[in-house]
Amino acid sequence: MRLNPEQQLAVQQKGHVLLLAGAGSGKTLVLAHRAASLLQSDHGDLVAVTFTHDSAEELKRRILKMSPGHEKRIRTGTFHSLAMHQLRSVGMDIKLLNKGDRIRLISHAMSKTEEELSFEDMDKIIDKAKSDLSHRDYDGPGYKTFHAYQDLLQNDKRMDFADLISKAVDGMQDGSIPPLSMRWMLGDEFQDVDLAQYTWIMLHHELTGAELTMVGDDDQSIYAFRHALGYTGMEKLRSDVRAQILHLSRNYRCAPEILTPAARLIQHNRYRAEKQIIPAAEQGGHIECLFPRDREEESAWFSTRRREEPVGWAVLARTNRLLDVMEMELQQHGIPYFRDTDDDFWETKNPRAVLSLLTGIVNGARALAMPRGKNSHSLLKSTAISNRFAAYRRDMFFGCRSALFLCGWKADTTDALLKQLEPVPMRDWKPILDRFAEQWHQTEQKKSPRLSSGLNFMENLQGWCTVSVQDPILLIEGIKRWNQKLIPSVAENCDVALTAIQRLRGTLAQRIQFVEGLAKKKNEPPQLGPETVFLTTMHGSKGLEWPNVWIIGAEEGVAPHIDGELEEERRLFYVAMTRAKRQLIISAVREGSPSPFLYEAQMYDA
Repeated sequence: MRLNPEQQLAVQQKGHVLLLAGAGSGKTLVLAHRAASLLQSDHGDLVAVTFTHDSAEELKRRILKMSPGHEKRIRTGTFHSLAMHQLRSVGMDIKLLNKGDRIRLISHAMSKTEEELSFEDMDKIIDKAKSDLSHRDYDGPGYKTFHAYQDLLQNDKRMDFADLISKAVDGMQDGSIPPLSMRWMLGDEFQDVDLAQYTWIMLHHELTGAELTMVGDDDQSIYAFRHALGYTGMEKLRSDVRAQILHLSRNYRCAPEILTPAARLIQHNRYRAEKQIIPAAEQGGHIECLFPRDREEESAWFSTRRREEPVGWAVLARTNRLLDVMEMELQQHGIPYFRDTDDDFWETKNPRAVLSLLTGIVNGARALAMPRGKNSHSLLKSTAISNRFAAYRRDMFFGCRSALFLCGWKADTTDALLKQLEPVPMRDWKPILDRFAEQWHQTEQKKSPRLSSGLNFMENLQGWCTVSVQDPILLIEGIKRWNQKLIPSVAENCDVALTAIQRLRGTLAQRIQFVEGLAKKKNEPPQLGPETVFLTTMHGSKGLEWPNVWIIGAEEGVAPHIDGELEEERRLFYVAMTRAKRQLIISAVREGSPSPFLYEAQMYDA
């Protein structure tokens, strides 16, 4: 593809560059050309950092296609994968928490400190403290729980995802971890970096003298809730390294009829870089606003239009829940669809605890099946066998912790019981459980549903481990009966998870493996036929494009969301509009008031 004058300048510009690249402006092509040009101009290594593994691999492929023979001089990766490489280069043993481990440790820390914060708030506090590098001496809300969580991580010799960058930053600052070797650093989606990632970039510049090329679009900064710096980060880079600001103004994706109102909308934001947004695609696009009576009519109108034009459709909504009625409409008419979600049900607290509990049962069954007794005494001396047995037991007890967590047990109570049970075979647990219940009653002087449901799980565990191998359905029925004794707010979510697993096929281990694989598949672009309707949120649409886009729920209080910051909400609506290549339809139900964004884009005049 031939480069336009703006793109050519971006490839050839010397020194530090901040490239403001609008939607559909060919930024990946320009990045690859610039990387190839830099590699051919001088000696030295090039590092390219992105936010997803797929985009890193695609960028590397393009660079090598334009500049073959430089494989050893290029390193591409995400911020986290590159930071992990740094930590491992100094011999650091990295054991990352999965989401289930993180839930358990945060809950454990909260029960130790008893600070009055919800789990969701504490989860956000931990992420923010690490993303803005206040983790070392954090003293804000929930500080006791934060430091208790950090102590638990250290005791388990584990890290969470955010630790990768913060530890790499700490190490580069105190000299214990060297920077990556580089002559140039390229970065994509720069508007999405948080303070920790920005500091990681700047430390590499300061320690290696690397020349920086950062590409982003402040108009597409939609992750403030993840602490992205957005326009502030771009201004900071310009000031810190005196970066030359260049523009990619031409949009090759959207028809002018779509891009022009989108540009009108985003120009209402005051806190943004001045820039032109120029349509470069052919004319002939279509845009319209529709005002159905309610969500049901909105969905019916879409399915009618989809039957008239059967290919290339996406439906975007401000929140995932808004897509429920649309999904039912598509199901009713047999229209193929794919529903993407921002929130993974299986990564929420209680369903994740159910998976952990069932994984514990699987590993308990494996431990029970291992050779033991007089004839196997010499075999058990084998280090490999002993280690495997210990690992199965350890994972089994992790599942027990999750079960007791669902019962509402405090961490100290769980620790006290499991410490007694860990050295003892399951067949000999009953007397220990009876003594524990007696001690509890002497201390509390009252019956406790939490105690009885927790002890009931532990008493049934050996039988459940045995049944899990013979009949997974029977096991899940037993767990569901136990689950009914939990508090309703916990039991409802857990029952949904158990029912979903029950409907799958295969052994219990295979069912768990399938569910665990869903989270990984979420990060892979689905292979969809042209007639498949793509349902997703506005956030989920970022980086994607379709010939035809229908935005639903364009009402005040929905888009912009009642809880959202106005300029961020406007950027989000702009991102949604610029996913459409040839046709954009926006609907607002008459039950509400039309979004002010429709007035600002001059698509609707009251």
